[in-house]
Amino acid sequence: MSSIGSAKTPGGFVLGESIVFFQGTGRKLIEYLYNFDSDSFQQLNLSAASNHLLQTDIAKRAYVSRSPMDRLYTISENGVLLNFSYSKGDSLIGWSTYNTDGEYKDLAIITKTGSDSDTI
Repeated sequence: MSSIGSAKTPGGFVLGESIVFFQGTGRKLIEYLYNFDSDSFQQLNLSAASNHLLQTDIAKRAYVSRSPMDRLYTISENGVLLNFSYSKGDSLIGWSTYNTDGEYKDLAIITKTGSDSDTI
């Protein structure tokens, strides 16, 4: 059981053997997984080191699963584009922002066949 609720939008998604979702406030990204060694569920705050980037609610998201790094792109309510990169096997977590004149309104991921790069 967990006392952490999820935000209504955007919804959660599967990341390997985990469920990842924004907490009820929409300002924490939580990884929820089952640990067979302890026979219990664990929850990890994937945004703990980047709370300063998640000061407003998340409005949109797009997820890309590609080896070696999974990426989650989000747009906050104030129009900022955020990138969350995660390589669980390498214990790497990173957040970054994309700046532009004005605001981001929407996003989509376009993947080229046979390419390792994506267009946002």
